[in-house]
Amino acid sequence: MLAAARRPSHACRRVLTTATRWVAAAARPDVSELTAILEQQQKAAAKQIVPWFVEQMPDSYFRQVSAEAQRSHLRAITAFSAQGFSVPELALTDGGMHTFLNNKAAAVTEGQGTSRLEEQLKSLPADASLNRVLLYQSADGELSLNMFETGGTELLFTGEGEEQQAMTRRLLTLTLT
Repeated sequence: MLAAARRPSHACRRVLTTATRWVAAAARPDVSELTAILEQQQKAAAKQIVPWFVEQMPDSYFRQVSAEAQRSHLRAITAFSAQGFSVPELALTDGGMHTFLNNKAAAVTEGQGTSRLEEQLKSLPADASLNRVLLYQSADGELSLNMFETGGTELLFTGEGEEQQAMTRRLLTLTLT
């Protein structure tokens, strides 16, 4: 009788072990299959985004921004557009270069009346000196790409007094156009 009582227990343990292995195997995707799917999605997104990007971005962007940075921007844009994600703002940081990619819907921070550009400037490291600001917008208005270069010792502006007021006015005119 004792032997008979042990058999069902052993059988149940075997079923549970098999079920546990199956669930664990199902939870981990096949690496090559997942890689192929992602490559296909990225390729499809790139086929749509790259021509639009090259057509819509101003000539000054292509003259002033390195090819490496352009590819970085395109990788970020295509990664989030591959499956139709809606990301209002994406921030990229590479050393002292801070880049913000915004879609059309993120032009103004709702309820605060402050421009997205002002918010981006405020998000930079407090001790960073601003060397260069590059502001671009696609011809169709769907994308703004703002780059802030920090570091070095020469300040582009101090952000004090009249200079701060002038910069704020300039930023507001840029966001209203």
